[in-house]
Formats: sequence, C-alpha cells, structure tokens
Amino acid sequence: MAKVNRIFIGIVLTLAIGSIIFLYSDFNDRTDLSMQYTQSSGYESEVCNAPEYAIVTNVVDGDTVIVEGGHWVRLLYMNADEKEEPCYGVAKNRLKELVLGKKVRLQRDISDLDKYGRCLRTIFMGEENVNLNLVKEGQALAAFYEPDVKYRQEMLEAQEYAKSNSIGCEWEQFYYK
Repeated sequence: MAKVNRIFIGIVLTLAIGSIIFLYSDFNDRTDLSMQYTQSSGYESEVCNAPEYAIVTNVVDGDTVIVEGGHWVRLLYMNADEKEEPCYGVAKNRLKELVLGKKVRLQRDISDLDKYGRCLRTIFMGEENVNLNLVKEGQALAAFYEPDVKYRQEMLEAQEYAKSNSIGCEWEQFYYK
C-alpha cells in the first residue's frame, strides 16, 4: 500500500510540476506576442511613425483608417458613430469610398497620438480636406480636443451647413424619426 501511495504522489507531483512549466511557458509566449504586436503597431512609441503621404489600406470605422505600414490614423476635428450607433455603416462606407486604396496626405496639428496610440491627422486627397467633407456631408459631427483646433472654424461651419440643410445620416435621423 505504501508503494502505491508513493507512486500516486509521484504522479501527482509530476503532473503539478509539468502544469506549472506549461503554464509559465504559455504565459511567456503570450507576453512575447503581445510585445511584438505593440512594437509593430507603434503603440508604445510616443510619436507617430506614419509617413506624410501614404496609401489607405483599411477603413476601421467612420473616423479611423489604417495606412500602409500598419499605422492607425484617427481623423481629427470630428467624431463618427460607433458600431452600435445608427450612422456607423453610412459613415464607414463613405470614408471607404473617399480614401480606401488611395494615396492621401496626413497632416498633423499639435498632438501626435491619441490615448490609444493612433496617429491624429487630417486626411487630404489633393487639396480636399476629407475630415471636413465628412462633417459637411453629415456623416460625422465636429469634435475638438485641445490643443488640436486648427480647422475649428471650418468644421463648425461645415456642421452648421449639414444641420441646417438636414444633410447626411447625422442630421436626417433627427428630422425623420
């Protein structure tokens, strides 16, 4: 009986030690992958490494895109609906029409990154301010976060135009409910 107990205790200890080693190595693997992701995304960096001119490779939503090199860019001076809000799809699709697969110019104001590590930029197609057009078309609302206010007046005028003419999803929803 004592021999059976020793064998049983040996098996339990072997399993326990093996589990600890497995869990520890799995944790280290996940930590390494996490660090690789953050380093490649530039999130831990304190500066945006996106070039001034870049091709938009993906549209995340109505106010966020990804440009070549994997840089996430949050459009300044505006806010588009989130996934569960009514104008999300319209704003995202409009932004796709305007910039997806196209070379754009990314213009910085004062701040470089937001709290999520996204580059803060105004997107231009030639001389056209895409951020401004989305607000003027009523696909997004003007929004300002100090110290980034370079286009404040133009954005407020664009929003007033969309609002007074009930243009776009953001303003149609108030008049047709």
